[in-house]
Amino acid sequence: MPVQCLHLSLLGLTFVAVLLVLSPTSTHERVPSFSSEAASLSRPAEVNAVALSSPATTRPEAVPEPICKPGEYDVGTWRMREAGIFDNLNEMSEAYGLRPGVPVQCSPPGVGKKHWRDMSPAHVSRILRTTSWEWQPENGCRLHDFVVEGLIVRLLQAYSGMLLIGDSLTSEHFHHTYNLIGHGPIKKVGADTIVMLGDHKDTHYYLEKAGVGLERVGRPLVRKLRHDKLLGGDELRELDERPAADILHRLGRRQEEPWLADARQASDEYEARRKSVVLPGGAETSEAQYKPTIVVVNTGAHWSRTSMKVDSSEEVIRRYTDVATRAVDLMATLPGIAFFYRTTSPGHVGCATSISPNPALGNYEVKKASKAEGVVKESRYDWDTFPTLNDIWRKLYHEKGGFHLIDAWKLENQRPDAHLHPPEDCLHHCLPILAHEWTKILWHEIVENLL
Repeated sequence: MPVQCLHLSLLGLTFVAVLLVLSPTSTHERVPSFSSEAASLSRPAEVNAVALSSPATTRPEAVPEPICKPGEYDVGTWRMREAGIFDNLNEMSEAYGLRPGVPVQCSPPGVGKKHWRDMSPAHVSRILRTTSWEWQPENGCRLHDFVVEGLIVRLLQAYSGMLLIGDSLTSEHFHHTYNLIGHGPIKKVGADTIVMLGDHKDTHYYLEKAGVGLERVGRPLVRKLRHDKLLGGDELRELDERPAADILHRLGRRQEEPWLADARQASDEYEARRKSVVLPGGAETSEAQYKPTIVVVNTGAHWSRTSMKVDSSEEVIRRYTDVATRAVDLMATLPGIAFFYRTTSPGHVGCATSISPNPALGNYEVKKASKAEGVVKESRYDWDTFPTLNDIWRKLYHEKGGFHLIDAWKLENQRPDAHLHPPEDCLHHCLPILAHEWTKILWHEIVENLL
Protein backbone atom coordinates (compact mmCIF):
# COMPACT_ATOMS: atom_id res chain seq x y z
CA MET A 1 0.00 0.00 0.00
CA PRO A 2 1.38 3.49 -0.81
CA VAL A 3 2.62 5.45 2.15
CA GLN A 4 0.13 8.26 1.52
CA CYS A 5 -2.84 5.85 1.61
CA LEU A 6 -1.52 4.23 4.80
CA HIS A 7 -1.27 7.63 6.47
CA LEU A 8 -4.83 8.51 5.41
CA SER A 9 -6.17 5.18 6.71
CA LEU A 10 -4.48 5.65 10.07
CA LEU A 11 -5.80 9.20 10.34
CA GLY A 12 -9.31 7.97 9.58
CA LEU A 13 -9.15 5.26 12.24
CA THR A 14 -7.84 7.75 14.78
CA PHE A 15 -10.66 10.20 13.96
CA VAL A 16 -13.31 7.48 14.43
CA ALA A 17 -11.76 6.39 17.73
CA VAL A 18 -11.82 10.00 19.03
CA LEU A 19 -15.48 10.33 18.08
CA LEU A 20 -16.35 7.12 19.92
CA VAL A 21 -14.56 8.31 23.08
CA LEU A 22 -16.18 11.75 23.02
CA SER A 23 -19.71 10.57 22.21
CA PRO A 24 -22.01 10.81 25.29
CA THR A 25 -23.55 7.47 26.14
CA SER A 26 -25.43 8.24 29.31
CA THR A 27 -26.67 11.02 31.54
CA HIS A 28 -24.64 11.33 34.70
CA GLU A 29 -26.56 11.89 37.91
CA ARG A 30 -26.78 10.46 41.38
CA VAL A 31 -28.30 7.04 41.40
CA PRO A 32 -29.87 5.02 44.19
CA SER A 33 -27.44 2.88 46.10
CA PHE A 34 -28.49 -0.53 44.82
CA SER A 35 -26.84 -2.49 42.05
CA SER A 36 -28.55 -2.85 38.68
CA GLU A 37 -26.85 -6.20 38.15
CA ALA A 38 -29.11 -9.19 38.67
CA ALA A 39 -26.17 -11.45 39.60
CA SER A 40 -27.67 -14.63 38.17
CA LEU A 41 -31.09 -13.83 39.63
CA SER A 42 -34.09 -12.92 37.50
CA ARG A 43 -36.34 -9.98 38.35
CA PRO A 44 -39.78 -10.98 39.68
CA ALA A 45 -42.39 -10.58 36.97
CA GLU A 46 -44.59 -8.31 39.10
CA VAL A 47 -41.86 -5.74 39.75
CA ASN A 48 -42.03 -2.51 37.85
CA ALA A 49 -38.35 -1.69 37.42
CA VAL A 50 -39.01 1.07 34.89
CA ALA A 51 -38.34 4.60 36.08
CA LEU A 52 -41.64 6.34 36.80
CA SER A 53 -41.36 10.12 36.68
CA SER A 54 -44.84 10.99 35.42
CA PRO A 55 -47.51 8.50 34.39
CA ALA A 56 -47.08 7.27 30.82
CA THR A 57 -44.49 9.93 30.01
CA THR A 58 -41.21 9.24 28.26
CA ARG A 59 -38.49 11.86 27.96
CA PRO A 60 -35.79 12.01 25.30
CA GLU A 61 -32.55 11.01 26.97
CA ALA A 62 -30.48 13.17 24.60
CA VAL A 63 -31.61 16.43 26.27
CA PRO A 64 -32.38 15.67 29.92
CA GLU A 65 -34.17 18.26 32.03
CA PRO A 66 -32.21 19.68 34.97
CA ILE A 67 -32.73 18.05 38.34
CA CYS A 68 -35.02 20.11 40.59
CA LYS A 69 -33.44 22.06 43.41
CA PRO A 70 -35.24 22.58 46.74
CA GLY A 71 -38.40 24.65 46.27
CA GLU A 72 -38.51 24.34 42.47
CA TYR A 73 -40.70 21.28 41.95
CA ASP A 74 -43.72 22.67 43.80
CA VAL A 75 -44.01 25.69 41.47
CA GLY A 76 -45.86 24.71 38.31
CA THR A 77 -49.18 23.56 36.89
CA TRP A 78 -51.12 20.39 36.08
CA ARG A 79 -51.47 19.45 32.42
CA MET A 80 -53.41 16.68 30.75
CA ARG A 81 -51.01 13.98 29.60
CA GLU A 82 -50.21 13.90 25.88
CA ALA A 83 -52.14 10.67 25.27
CA GLY A 84 -55.26 12.11 26.93
CA ILE A 85 -57.45 10.39 29.52
CA PHE A 86 -56.53 6.79 30.30
CA ASP A 87 -58.62 4.20 28.43
CA ASN A 88 -59.03 1.82 31.37
CA LEU A 89 -57.93 1.05 34.93
CA ASN A 90 -55.24 -1.40 33.85
CA GLU A 91 -53.55 1.26 31.72
CA MET A 92 -53.69 3.73 34.60
CA SER A 93 -52.35 1.23 37.14
CA GLU A 94 -49.45 0.28 34.88
CA ALA A 95 -48.55 3.92 34.31
CA TYR A 96 -48.38 4.58 38.05
CA GLY A 97 -46.53 1.32 38.78
CA LEU A 98 -49.30 -0.06 41.00
CA ARG A 99 -49.52 -3.72 41.92
CA PRO A 100 -52.03 -5.68 39.81
CA GLY A 101 -55.68 -5.45 40.88
CA VAL A 102 -55.16 -2.67 43.41
CA PRO A 103 -58.42 -1.08 44.62
CA VAL A 104 -58.74 2.59 43.72
CA GLN A 105 -60.94 5.10 45.57
CA CYS A 106 -62.39 8.19 43.89
CA SER A 107 -66.14 8.35 44.43
CA PRO A 108 -68.37 10.40 42.13
CA PRO A 109 -70.05 13.37 43.86
CA GLY A 110 -72.91 12.32 46.10
CA VAL A 111 -72.10 8.59 46.23
CA GLY A 112 -70.67 8.72 49.75
CA LYS A 113 -68.19 6.59 51.65
CA LYS A 114 -70.39 3.50 51.97
CA HIS A 115 -70.41 2.77 48.24
CA TRP A 116 -66.88 3.60 47.19
CA ARG A 117 -66.27 -0.02 46.13
CA ASP A 118 -69.16 0.07 43.67
CA MET A 119 -67.19 0.50 40.46
CA SER A 120 -69.95 2.06 38.41
CA PRO A 121 -69.16 3.68 35.03
CA ALA A 122 -69.30 7.08 36.75
CA HIS A 123 -66.81 5.92 39.39
CA VAL A 124 -64.36 4.51 36.82
CA SER A 125 -64.73 7.62 34.69
CA ARG A 126 -63.79 9.88 37.60
CA ILE A 127 -60.79 7.72 38.48
CA LEU A 128 -59.47 7.83 34.93
CA ARG A 129 -60.08 11.56 34.57
CA THR A 130 -58.43 12.62 37.84
CA THR A 131 -55.37 10.39 37.32
CA SER A 132 -54.68 11.59 33.77
CA TRP A 133 -53.12 14.91 34.75
CA GLU A 134 -49.36 15.38 35.12
CA TRP A 135 -47.56 17.94 37.24
CA GLN A 136 -45.20 20.17 35.25
CA PRO A 137 -42.72 22.36 37.20
CA GLU A 138 -42.59 25.92 35.91
CA ASN A 139 -38.85 25.94 35.17
CA GLY A 140 -38.86 22.55 33.41
CA CYS A 141 -36.86 20.72 36.10
CA ARG A 142 -37.50 17.09 37.03
CA LEU A 143 -37.15 14.82 40.01
CA HIS A 144 -34.86 11.82 40.07
CA ASP A 145 -36.75 9.01 38.38
CA PHE A 146 -38.76 6.96 40.82
CA VAL A 147 -38.20 3.20 40.61
CA VAL A 148 -40.48 0.87 42.57
CA GLU A 149 -37.75 -1.76 42.91
CA GLY A 150 -35.37 0.88 44.20
CA LEU A 151 -37.79 1.80 46.98
CA ILE A 152 -38.17 -1.86 48.01
CA VAL A 153 -34.40 -2.28 48.13
CA ARG A 154 -33.91 0.92 50.15
CA LEU A 155 -36.55 -0.17 52.69
CA LEU A 156 -34.76 -3.49 53.10
CA GLN A 157 -31.47 -1.66 53.66
CA ALA A 158 -32.94 0.12 56.68
CA TYR A 159 -33.06 -2.14 59.71
CA SER A 160 -36.48 -0.73 60.60
CA GLY A 161 -37.60 0.27 57.10
CA MET A 162 -39.85 3.34 57.12
CA LEU A 163 -42.16 4.85 59.75
CA LEU A 164 -45.10 6.95 58.54
CA ILE A 165 -46.37 9.04 61.46
CA GLY A 166 -49.46 11.23 61.41
CA ASP A 167 -53.22 11.35 60.96
CA SER A 168 -55.59 9.95 58.32
CA LEU A 169 -53.78 11.83 55.53
CA THR A 170 -50.71 9.81 56.43
CA SER A 171 -52.86 6.70 56.00
CA GLU A 172 -53.18 7.68 52.33
CA HIS A 173 -49.39 7.59 52.04
CA PHE A 174 -49.27 4.18 53.71
CA HIS A 175 -51.95 2.67 51.46
CA HIS A 176 -50.32 4.03 48.32
CA THR A 177 -46.93 2.68 49.38
CA TYR A 178 -48.48 -0.76 49.75
CA ASN A 179 -50.21 -0.39 46.39
CA LEU A 180 -46.74 0.15 44.89
CA ILE A 181 -44.67 -2.50 46.64
CA GLY A 182 -47.25 -5.04 47.89
CA HIS A 183 -46.63 -7.93 45.53
CA GLY A 184 -44.73 -11.22 45.58
CA PRO A 185 -43.18 -11.75 49.02
CA ILE A 186 -44.28 -8.33 50.33
CA LYS A 187 -47.50 -8.50 52.33
CA LYS A 188 -49.48 -6.41 54.79
CA VAL A 189 -49.68 -7.75 58.36
CA GLY A 190 -52.63 -6.30 60.20
CA ALA A 191 -53.73 -2.81 59.19
CA ASP A 192 -50.52 -0.87 59.76
CA THR A 193 -47.45 -2.98 58.89
CA ILE A 194 -45.84 -4.15 55.64
CA VAL A 195 -43.25 -6.95 55.74
CA MET A 196 -41.32 -9.26 53.42
CA LEU A 197 -42.00 -12.96 53.90
CA GLY A 198 -39.25 -15.56 53.76
CA ASP A 199 -41.10 -18.41 52.05
CA HIS A 200 -41.53 -16.83 48.62
CA LYS A 201 -39.56 -17.62 45.48
CA ASP A 202 -38.62 -13.96 44.95
CA THR A 203 -37.39 -13.20 48.48
CA HIS A 204 -33.76 -14.06 47.74
CA TYR A 205 -33.78 -11.77 44.70
CA TYR A 206 -34.64 -8.72 46.81
CA LEU A 207 -32.30 -9.63 49.66
CA GLU A 208 -29.36 -9.97 47.29
CA LYS A 209 -30.19 -6.69 45.56
CA ALA A 210 -30.28 -4.98 48.96
CA GLY A 211 -27.13 -6.70 50.21
CA VAL A 212 -28.84 -7.99 53.36
CA GLY A 213 -29.31 -11.46 54.81
CA LEU A 214 -32.25 -13.58 55.85
CA GLU A 215 -32.28 -11.90 59.26
CA ARG A 216 -34.02 -8.97 57.54
CA VAL A 217 -37.05 -11.10 56.61
CA GLY A 218 -40.12 -10.62 58.81
CA ARG A 219 -39.16 -7.24 60.22
CA PRO A 220 -41.25 -4.27 59.05
CA LEU A 221 -40.57 -2.61 55.73
CA VAL A 222 -43.16 0.08 56.48
CA ARG A 223 -45.18 0.90 59.59
CA LYS A 224 -47.96 3.44 59.98
CA LEU A 225 -48.28 5.06 63.42
CA ARG A 226 -51.46 7.07 63.95
CA HIS A 227 -50.94 10.21 66.00
CA ASP A 228 -52.93 13.31 65.12
CA LYS A 229 -50.99 15.92 67.11
CA LEU A 230 -47.73 14.21 68.21
CA LEU A 231 -48.49 15.15 71.82
CA GLY A 232 -51.32 13.72 73.92
CA GLY A 233 -54.25 15.78 75.12
CA ASP A 234 -52.98 16.22 78.68
CA GLU A 235 -49.61 17.49 77.49
CA LEU A 236 -51.25 19.89 75.04
CA ARG A 237 -53.53 21.33 77.73
CA GLU A 238 -50.59 21.79 80.08
CA LEU A 239 -48.90 24.02 77.54
CA ASP A 240 -51.22 26.72 78.89
CA GLU A 241 -50.15 26.23 82.49
CA ARG A 242 -46.46 25.39 82.31
CA PRO A 243 -43.52 26.61 80.24
CA ALA A 244 -43.07 24.71 77.02
CA ALA A 245 -39.62 23.50 78.04
CA ASP A 246 -41.07 21.83 81.17
CA ILE A 247 -43.79 19.89 79.43
CA LEU A 248 -42.34 19.24 75.99
CA HIS A 249 -39.45 17.21 77.41
CA ARG A 250 -42.05 14.49 77.92
CA LEU A 251 -42.21 14.18 74.13
CA GLY A 252 -38.92 12.33 74.51
CA ARG A 253 -40.09 9.65 76.92
CA ARG A 254 -40.99 6.29 75.43
CA GLN A 255 -43.95 5.65 77.69
CA GLU A 256 -45.51 9.00 76.76
CA GLU A 257 -45.69 8.95 72.95
CA PRO A 258 -45.59 5.61 71.09
CA TRP A 259 -44.53 7.16 67.77
CA LEU A 260 -41.37 8.60 69.30
CA ALA A 261 -40.72 5.36 71.16
CA ASP A 262 -40.70 3.55 67.80
CA ALA A 263 -38.38 6.13 66.28
CA ARG A 264 -36.04 5.88 69.26
CA GLN A 265 -36.11 2.08 69.07
CA ALA A 266 -35.20 2.24 65.38
CA SER A 267 -32.29 4.52 66.28
CA ASP A 268 -31.13 2.18 69.05
CA GLU A 269 -31.30 -0.80 66.68
CA TYR A 270 -29.30 1.10 64.09
CA GLU A 271 -26.58 1.94 66.60
CA ALA A 272 -26.46 -1.60 67.98
CA ARG A 273 -26.29 -3.02 64.46
CA ARG A 274 -23.59 -0.58 63.42
CA LYS A 275 -21.45 -1.58 66.39
CA SER A 276 -22.11 -5.30 66.06
CA VAL A 277 -20.59 -5.58 62.60
CA VAL A 278 -17.18 -4.43 63.78
CA LEU A 279 -15.13 -7.12 65.51
CA PRO A 280 -12.31 -6.48 67.99
CA GLY A 281 -9.33 -5.11 66.12
CA GLY A 282 -11.53 -3.35 63.57
CA ALA A 283 -12.27 -6.35 61.30
CA GLU A 284 -15.74 -6.25 59.74
CA THR A 285 -18.08 -9.22 59.48
CA SER A 286 -19.93 -10.11 56.29
CA GLU A 287 -23.20 -8.84 57.75
CA ALA A 288 -24.83 -5.81 56.14
CA GLN A 289 -24.27 -2.25 57.31
CA TYR A 290 -27.85 -1.04 57.55
CA LYS A 291 -28.87 2.42 56.38
CA PRO A 292 -30.89 4.94 58.42
CA THR A 293 -34.58 4.31 59.04
CA ILE A 294 -36.81 6.69 57.09
CA VAL A 295 -39.24 8.59 59.32
CA VAL A 296 -41.95 10.69 57.65
CA VAL A 297 -44.06 12.88 59.94
CA ASN A 298 -47.11 15.06 59.33
CA THR A 299 -49.41 16.82 61.74
CA GLY A 300 -51.80 19.67 61.06
CA ALA A 301 -55.30 18.65 59.98
CA HIS A 302 -56.41 18.09 63.59
CA TRP A 303 -54.93 21.31 64.96
CA SER A 304 -58.14 23.32 65.15
CA ARG A 305 -59.75 25.55 67.75
CA THR A 306 -62.46 22.95 68.37
CA SER A 307 -60.11 20.01 68.92
CA MET A 308 -57.78 22.13 71.05
CA LYS A 309 -60.70 23.67 72.98
CA VAL A 310 -59.42 27.22 72.60
CA ASP A 311 -61.03 30.36 71.21
CA SER A 312 -58.28 31.79 69.02
CA SER A 313 -56.28 30.46 66.08
CA GLU A 314 -53.29 32.35 67.46
CA GLU A 315 -53.25 30.06 70.50
CA VAL A 316 -53.40 26.98 68.27
CA ILE A 317 -50.46 28.28 66.22
CA ARG A 318 -48.44 29.07 69.37
CA ARG A 319 -48.83 25.53 70.67
CA TYR A 320 -48.16 24.05 67.25
CA THR A 321 -44.92 26.03 66.95
CA ASP A 322 -43.74 24.70 70.32
CA VAL A 323 -44.47 21.09 69.38
CA ALA A 324 -42.93 21.33 65.90
CA THR A 325 -39.75 22.93 67.25
CA ARG A 326 -39.38 20.31 69.97
CA ALA A 327 -40.00 17.47 67.53
CA VAL A 328 -37.20 18.73 65.24
CA ASP A 329 -34.82 19.09 68.20
CA LEU A 330 -35.57 15.60 69.50
CA MET A 331 -35.32 13.84 66.15
CA ALA A 332 -31.95 15.51 65.58
CA THR A 333 -30.61 13.65 68.64
CA LEU A 334 -31.43 10.21 67.18
CA PRO A 335 -28.67 8.66 65.04
CA GLY A 336 -29.73 6.36 62.25
CA ILE A 337 -32.89 8.33 61.47
CA ALA A 338 -33.54 10.09 58.15
CA PHE A 339 -36.26 12.54 59.26
CA PHE A 340 -38.78 13.93 56.74
CA TYR A 341 -41.68 16.28 57.30
CA ARG A 342 -44.57 16.35 54.82
CA THR A 343 -46.57 19.58 54.63
CA THR A 344 -50.27 19.46 55.48
CA SER A 345 -52.56 19.16 52.46
CA PRO A 346 -55.28 21.75 51.78
CA GLY A 347 -59.00 21.18 51.92
CA HIS A 348 -61.23 22.79 49.30
CA VAL A 349 -64.66 24.14 50.19
CA GLY A 350 -67.17 23.11 47.53
CA CYS A 351 -64.91 20.49 45.95
CA ALA A 352 -67.88 18.64 44.42
CA THR A 353 -68.18 21.31 41.72
CA SER A 354 -64.59 20.84 40.47
CA ILE A 355 -63.96 18.50 37.53
CA SER A 356 -60.37 19.48 36.66
CA PRO A 357 -57.28 21.10 38.21
CA ASN A 358 -57.51 24.82 38.84
CA PRO A 359 -54.23 26.68 38.20
CA ALA A 360 -55.76 29.82 39.71
CA LEU A 361 -55.51 28.13 43.11
CA GLY A 362 -51.70 28.08 43.04
CA ASN A 363 -51.41 30.59 45.89
CA TYR A 364 -54.94 30.19 47.23
CA GLU A 365 -55.53 29.87 50.95
CA VAL A 366 -58.73 28.10 51.96
CA LYS A 367 -61.06 30.60 53.57
CA LYS A 368 -63.18 30.03 56.62
CA ALA A 369 -66.64 28.71 55.86
CA SER A 370 -69.33 30.24 58.03
CA LYS A 371 -72.65 28.80 59.13
CA ALA A 372 -74.38 31.42 57.00
CA GLU A 373 -72.94 29.71 53.92
CA GLY A 374 -74.47 26.44 55.03
CA VAL A 375 -71.08 24.85 55.75
CA VAL A 376 -69.97 24.10 59.28
CA LYS A 377 -67.36 21.36 58.89
CA GLU A 378 -64.68 23.43 57.16
CA SER A 379 -64.94 26.19 59.75
CA ARG A 380 -64.56 23.71 62.60
CA TYR A 381 -61.40 22.22 61.11
CA ASP A 382 -59.78 25.62 60.47
CA TRP A 383 -58.46 24.77 57.02
CA ASP A 384 -57.47 28.41 56.58
CA THR A 385 -54.64 27.96 59.12
CA PHE A 386 -52.89 25.19 57.16
CA PRO A 387 -50.63 27.60 55.21
CA THR A 388 -49.41 29.09 58.49
CA LEU A 389 -48.72 25.65 59.97
CA ASN A 390 -46.74 24.70 56.87
CA ASP A 391 -44.78 27.96 57.05
CA ILE A 392 -43.68 27.02 60.59
CA TRP A 393 -42.01 23.89 59.22
CA ARG A 394 -40.50 25.77 56.28
CA LYS A 395 -38.98 28.25 58.72
CA LEU A 396 -37.59 25.41 60.85
CA TYR A 397 -36.21 23.77 57.73
CA HIS A 398 -34.31 26.90 56.68
CA GLU A 399 -33.25 28.08 60.15
CA LYS A 400 -32.56 24.85 62.04
CA GLY A 401 -32.28 22.14 59.40
CA GLY A 402 -31.78 18.56 60.47
CA PHE A 403 -34.64 17.18 58.40
CA HIS A 404 -35.92 16.94 54.82
CA LEU A 405 -39.06 18.66 53.58
CA ILE A 406 -41.71 17.04 51.37
CA ASP A 407 -43.40 20.28 50.30
CA ALA A 408 -46.32 19.61 47.96
CA TRP A 409 -48.72 22.35 49.07
CA LYS A 410 -48.95 24.23 45.77
CA LEU A 411 -49.42 21.20 43.55
CA GLU A 412 -52.04 19.84 45.98
CA ASN A 413 -53.81 23.18 46.17
CA GLN A 414 -54.51 23.09 42.44
CA ARG A 415 -56.45 19.80 42.73
CA PRO A 416 -59.90 20.58 44.18
CA ASP A 417 -61.14 17.93 41.73
CA ALA A 418 -59.18 15.10 43.37
CA HIS A 419 -60.87 14.78 46.76
CA LEU A 420 -62.09 11.41 47.91
CA HIS A 421 -65.83 11.62 48.63
CA PRO A 422 -67.29 14.95 47.49
CA PRO A 423 -69.14 16.80 48.86
CA GLU A 424 -68.92 15.18 52.32
CA ASP A 425 -65.11 14.83 52.25
CA CYS A 426 -63.19 17.65 50.62
CA LEU A 427 -59.95 17.04 52.56
CA HIS A 428 -58.81 13.48 51.80
CA HIS A 429 -57.66 12.53 48.31
CA CYS A 430 -58.34 10.01 45.61
CA LEU A 431 -55.53 7.49 45.26
CA PRO A 432 -52.96 7.38 43.75
CA ILE A 433 -52.74 11.00 42.56
CA LEU A 434 -51.25 13.16 45.33
CA ALA A 435 -49.85 10.32 47.44
CA HIS A 436 -47.84 9.37 44.36
CA GLU A 437 -46.37 12.88 44.26
CA TRP A 438 -45.38 12.56 47.94
CA THR A 439 -43.65 9.28 47.16
CA LYS A 440 -41.80 10.74 44.18
CA ILE A 441 -40.55 13.70 46.24
CA LEU A 442 -39.51 11.35 49.06
CA TRP A 443 -37.54 9.18 46.63
CA HIS A 444 -35.95 12.26 45.05
CA GLU A 445 -34.69 13.39 48.45
CA ILE A 446 -33.34 9.92 49.23
CA VAL A 447 -31.39 9.81 45.96
CA GLU A 448 -30.31 13.45 45.96
CA ASN A 449 -28.95 13.25 49.51
CA LEU A 450 -27.55 9.71 49.19
CA LEU A 451 -29.61 8.58 52.18
